[in-house]
Amino acid sequence: MADAGFTGYDLLRELQRRGLHFLIRVGNNVRLLKELGEYSRENKHTVYMWPLTRRARRPLTLRLILVGNTYLVTNVLEPTRLSHKAAADLYRLRWAIEITFRSLKQTLRRHALRSGTARHCRLELAWAIIGLWALCLIGAVALARAHIQPDWLSVAAALAAVRNAARRPDKLSELRRALQSARLDGYPRRGPKASRSWPRKKDPPKIKAPVITVATALEVRQAQRVRAKAHGA
Repeated sequence: MADAGFTGYDLLRELQRRGLHFLIRVGNNVRLLKELGEYSRENKHTVYMWPLTRRARRPLTLRLILVGNTYLVTNVLEPTRLSHKAAADLYRLRWAIEITFRSLKQTLRRHALRSGTARHCRLELAWAIIGLWALCLIGAVALARAHIQPDWLSVAAALAAVRNAARRPDKLSELRRALQSARLDGYPRRGPKASRSWPRKKDPPKIKAPVITVATALEVRQAQRVRAKAHGA
């Protein structure tokens, strides 16, 4: 499962060759075909990835799933094996991974490694992740003791509580109470959350819908020739 930066034909073909299933977001940098006739059970959700530079190879048959304004493709072609709801739930779970990356890179300020060798960079990154895990663990334990769901933990607030305790050892007894208060805010926002730091980064361009076109008669015949050649081999 991945975001819209991992949509190359060769990558997806290799994943499929290895017997792996994928669910990946696509944007307007991806061109898809429909009504190519490559898949015997073709329907309105069947699309094909077949770049011009890969026309000597067979098209990659995919299933297009629309979740809100997000377009996903998967090589699980049967809805009975991966329903629309299951695909939507899986993709929403992926967002937690992005939050973890943000906590590591921004909250813990590990967006750049400072080591001078590859070996030391790996060690530095490993210890940074261990530190993030440890911080989340003690915060989740504190919330659980207060009968609060651990997914309400605010990593930034937990980090501030630990740092305050480190600066003031005489106030160490207050750490548990501070961690129990390290919760995400639950009030409804009237606009997007803005960073207090300056300068503020500009919003990246929104990912638009993929380019989906109906296969031409020439493309259909070309796909038939490639399929016949593959079967003959």
